[in-house]
Amino acid sequence: MKKAYLIEEALQHHLQALREIPEDLIIPSRLVLTDKAMTEIAVRIAQED
Repeated sequence: MKKAYLIEEALQHHLQALREIPEDLIIPSRLVLTDKAMTEIAVRIAQED
């Protein structure tokens, strides 16, 4: 099974759940990263390829 397929399936399930859940129950999320944390994440992603 390819990683892209799993990501696509997860996204489809997420979008379906968003359609079924009433809007007033959805809390928007936001992730704030420091420059150092973003650099570390970029390095890890580059290592996976």
